[in-house]
Amino acid sequence: GADTAIYYLLNNADATGGNGTDTWTDFTVGSGADKIDVSALLDGLQTATNIGSYISVKTNADGDAVITIDRDGAGAATKSDLLILDNILASNLGSTADEQLQTLLMNNQIIF
Repeated sequence: GADTAIYYLLNNADATGGNGTDTWTDFTVGSGADKIDVSALLDGLQTATNIGSYISVKTNADGDAVITIDRDGAGAATKSDLLILDNILASNLGSTADEQLQTLLMNNQIIF
């Protein structure tokens, strides 16, 4: 079934809100499938227009999609790994990091 990973703010001084980096082994891409709720970690100023400043998605050579987060949207240099989606290939999401994020957003799989 469709699952939702909900991230809570455990430590305000930590880059991932005190959550560390998790791995999701059976994440499914698609509308109505699994979801990732990071709304509690962000500063409340995120919008559909600027969400790319807060969240990035990039597939790696290991066949995983790595979701990184910048809790205040300050920039890519400060993003930290939050979640690794195991066995998610670029062909499932898109060829560029922007397309990969947009795929998850269009499927309503990232809640911000």
